[in-house]
Amino acid sequence: MYMGANKLCLLWENQESHNWYHVGNLLYNQQKYYFEYQTEPTKRNVYDALDNGYRIHPTFPDLDEKYESSVLFSAFARRLPTLNRKVYQVILRNLGITNETNEFEIMSITGGASPSDNYEFLKPIESDGENFKLNFYLRGWRHYNEEGESLLENDVLTLVRDSDNEHDSDAVAVYKNDDKKIGYVPAFYSQFISQMIESYEDNVRYDLDHKFDSEAPSHFKVEMNIKGLDSNRVLQSYFESTVVETDNQIIIYRLYETQLLEFHKVYFFLGLELYMKR
Repeated sequence: MYMGANKLCLLWENQESHNWYHVGNLLYNQQKYYFEYQTEPTKRNVYDALDNGYRIHPTFPDLDEKYESSVLFSAFARRLPTLNRKVYQVILRNLGITNETNEFEIMSITGGASPSDNYEFLKPIESDGENFKLNFYLRGWRHYNEEGESLLENDVLTLVRDSDNEHDSDAVAVYKNDDKKIGYVPAFYSQFISQMIESYEDNVRYDLDHKFDSEAPSHFKVEMNIKGLDSNRVLQSYFESTVVETDNQIIIYRLYETQLLEFHKVYFFLGLELYMKR
């Protein structure tokens, strides 16, 4: 079973350093929404963000509180596009958004980015411990492609590590037909994918599909889907089990760990096994 489908990671960008920080998590269980800050003792969590210019969101003033609501928090709901505005209707329809799409799904598709601040929601990497899948929109299309350029269905996209990148030594570039750089993987996923590429070496064990929308804004033009096997090296590096005992049960949380830029560990629940004590 893939885990992570009902979770979105809230990121905040420092405009001076262009570093991204994982400051919180939004969860949805089909009945309630939950928000909590990313306070795990990992680098580039909310505490690191606070040390680098971040200010606590006024709607969520307590770092240790787990907030819940029967509807999407108003602070996030206002970040959603207006479905009945004609200027958005074609774009939203092409993104797969209809009047039946719930707000959490819309947020996961659009990211909820706003020009008025530095927040963005991104999906976690979904994994069952053996296989992973990842969906995102290519970054940097308008910087690496001329106006009017497009992708064909039979164009082959390749992931290439860009270890000389001045902003992120784990950056992963995307090339079209092996000879033209068209953009980058979002930095939030670069550590995981960089490790994946290194561990696979010449034995490629992932599928990479793309969908191009000529009518979409540049940041929504290229949708990418990656599916593959978690290699042993990546799993050994990022997989651990934490056992928590209570009076009548043992809970084993299996955590999957990926990294945001340099040494930032982000934990994703892969599974939850509950064993009743006898």
